[in-house]
Amino acid sequence: MDSNNQESLAMALKPVLGLQETIDTFARLESLLSVSQYLNNHPVRNESLDYRIRYLMVLEYFVNKYANKSIFSLATLHNYKQVFLGDNIDSYTYACENLTSQIEWITRTRFKPFKFFSNRFILTMDIIFLCALDDAHKGRALFQQIKNLYHSRYHAALGNLYDALYQNVAPSQKLKAVYSQIQSWQDNISYIKKPLSTTLFAANMSAGKSTLINALVGKHINRSLSQACTAKLHYVISKAFEDGYTYEYDYLLDLDVSLNVLMTDNPDNTSNEIMVGTAFNLLAPSEKRLCFLDTPGANFSIDTSHKDIAHWAISHASYDTLVFVFAAGSTGINDDFEYLHFIKDHHKGNCHLIFVLNKLDEYKNSEDSIDDSISKINEDLKKIGFGSYELYPVSASAGMMAKDVIQGVSFSPTSPEYFKYLSYKAHFNSPAFDCSKFYNLPSDYINLIKQSLSKNPDEFQLLLKSGMLGLEYILTH
Repeated sequence: MDSNNQESLAMALKPVLGLQETIDTFARLESLLSVSQYLNNHPVRNESLDYRIRYLMVLEYFVNKYANKSIFSLATLHNYKQVFLGDNIDSYTYACENLTSQIEWITRTRFKPFKFFSNRFILTMDIIFLCALDDAHKGRALFQQIKNLYHSRYHAALGNLYDALYQNVAPSQKLKAVYSQIQSWQDNISYIKKPLSTTLFAANMSAGKSTLINALVGKHINRSLSQACTAKLHYVISKAFEDGYTYEYDYLLDLDVSLNVLMTDNPDNTSNEIMVGTAFNLLAPSEKRLCFLDTPGANFSIDTSHKDIAHWAISHASYDTLVFVFAAGSTGINDDFEYLHFIKDHHKGNCHLIFVLNKLDEYKNSEDSIDDSISKINEDLKKIGFGSYELYPVSASAGMMAKDVIQGVSFSPTSPEYFKYLSYKAHFNSPAFDCSKFYNLPSDYINLIKQSLSKNPDEFQLLLKSGMLGLEYILTH
């Protein structure tokens, strides 16, 4: 099924895949991957198949005319087709000649055969969303053409809709039917206008860096240790709100990517970058628009390009915070010292520097001490020459399982995951492994999370004592 979907997506994006230049620069895609959809509650999904096909043809007409060099617009149109048609997608064939005459016919008949009296404003919003979400000038040209298709009695409401979308003015009563869609649009626009706060994650192999990113995002979005390594930079970008869709730009731009495709590199991607957009499942909403930049493990001996790409990112990528992840029980090894010396000499001078001691779930009562490990790492960092930095302990694996349970994942009482989760709760209930004492968190923040997780008191305690609650606050607030 995934291969068929990818082939269908490749055909939909074919007009832009061979272009040397498109309107979707890296910076533009960084913004657009933060945009959430409102497809799940779209009213056209309840219409007849014939109606949905005609509706999609109108959308495709405008995309072809105004946004045929935008991979985001073409990918969004493809997503509309998948959602509107489902198993009937093979029944859709776009015929440009037919649509041209149909557009002229629509002008004369005022959309009556299309039932657009109920959906004319959502149609307008879809056209603008597909073609000119972040371009008010193009949006104005589109609105002008749409006015020519609608009776003059709708022109005032169309003008108000334009102002609601691009000027953030209050919509009139005539737009009541699309209030929720307008609110979603305004939420998206205000969100992508926020500056992007980027955190670069660096580590050697087996430190649990990707698991830590998954735990912070609250989704299995990056490959963990059990999966093959990749020599790519992964930009994981937060979306405006949860819409049920995860995006991936890996040669193809897939706006409803499956987990299998997400975990498999596209061989046609000759760049060193993969971008992912998803709503972050944070314990408390962040005022920031976030990007977590995952770098390859630098000590992967089979392929030295991993080290080269990680070093390039530290020296040249744009980021506000750098997080280096140690694996508990493996600190002080030569690979770490080599990498830390490079970071000390090449990291962005004005960045926020954070060190994380991960995998505290592997510590044993009789043998290990978090305090001793923190003290030893501090000594090593000072010897290397680090001055201003922060150091925190955490268990990403325990935090990820706690978030899974909060989101409804259940473990069979006979499964290894069930016993692992029980061991995590017992482990971090011990005062010796309570990581929360290393975080100076505002009491109102802790109380806010505790109240929001009132139905999951055990998970709240695990998130607090495993350090996940504290580290998430540090990185997102």
